[in-house]
Amino acid sequence: MNIIKVFVAGTFSSGKTSFIQHLSEIDVVTAELSSSAGNNKIACDFGRITLGDDTFLFLFGAPGSRRLDFTLPYFDDLFGMICVLDSAPYSLASLREAEFILRHYFMFRDMPIVVAANKQDKPDAWSPDDLRIACRIPDDVPIIPCSAKAGEGVKESMLTLCDIYLERLKTE
Repeated sequence: MNIIKVFVAGTFSSGKTSFIQHLSEIDVVTAELSSSAGNNKIACDFGRITLGDDTFLFLFGAPGSRRLDFTLPYFDDLFGMICVLDSAPYSLASLREAEFILRHYFMFRDMPIVVAANKQDKPDAWSPDDLRIACRIPDDVPIIPCSAKAGEGVKESMLTLCDIYLERLKTE
């Protein structure tokens, strides 16, 4: 069996689960983890796409929180990463958290990275260009406008990730 892994990350309530739901052919499996005190909860998602008789694409969704830095070494064989960014941030602090997460993931620039600018259907959504400036996203990282709840731009984000990967294969 061939397994291709894609990591879907983002800040709290950025739309990671909805994003994976629109790509996955199975019901998304969500595991919620709570601290022993019960005051700290995170959710991790799993989805799957069958690409052939023996080839599957696994989608792993996890919050890109500072406390979850330990997760990335477990994904050393990732195909790529999609960062779901809330285009209608509820605060400047949420934008700063998104910028931190993106900075952290850009350390892994040897793998394809795409930013999905989610919630573009909201009236107060920031444009992809404004998000690029606010979160200091490098010019060579694609930002795809999307609405994960409506399914708009979700497949395009995944296909863009695949295109980047294929382009890199051509140059190797």
